[in-house]
Amino acid sequence: MKQLVNIDAATSSENILSELTALDARLADSGLKQFLIFNKAYFIVTSAIKQSSDTGHFQSPEFVEEFSVRFAQYYFQAINETLVNSPQLPPAWALLNTACENKGTPQFILLLMGANAHINRDIPRTLVDVMGRRQIDDLLGDVRKVDRILMKSGRQIIDSFEEPGHRLNWLKRHLVFLYYRPTMYMILYWRVRSWHNYKSIKKTGLQASNYEKRSIRIAQHFLKLAKHLS
Repeated sequence: MKQLVNIDAATSSENILSELTALDARLADSGLKQFLIFNKAYFIVTSAIKQSSDTGHFQSPEFVEEFSVRFAQYYFQAINETLVNSPQLPPAWALLNTACENKGTPQFILLLMGANAHINRDIPRTLVDVMGRRQIDDLLGDVRKVDRILMKSGRQIIDSFEEPGHRLNWLKRHLVFLYYRPTMYMILYWRVRSWHNYKSIKKTGLQASNYEKRSIRIAQHFLKLAKHLS
């Protein structure tokens, strides 16, 4: 299978940051420009989490690292599957690719569709992979710290891209609060929901939980919104 990312090499936060940097230069040339804005945001957030971990900010840094690695591997897998048009690509990620077919799709839509796929679809699976015997209550402090890091990163993420249309770009620059707070609070809500979905998976099993339908439904809504805004 042709790969853009060597997933087996993603074994630490440092490796992840190196791969995200490399992807920033390779995605457009590989016909995967729909991932560019999300990739930039991913680098910003992962850098902030790593810095906090390196300075002793987390109570369970080993869990934060293990989660970050497994979580990123799902993103890298989505890139590789998109590259070869794999039928295994999760629908929420596939709908991001569909959105990119419309050249007028706003960048913030691509960003949110990437965030939706990675949070609503990939976080519950990541938790299944890494939680083991750990208890959710023991990790809530670090989860909240990551949420705060995410919120602080929001302005930097918004500043990292330009919209394709003059009107949207003007709104982004001059009415940034319309982009920033609604976007970040929606993402935080998705993160909360992903933990609830993980609990559902633990009770009923991966297939019976039907948790993935949520990520698909949200992606479809964003696809419709993109058509209205383009």
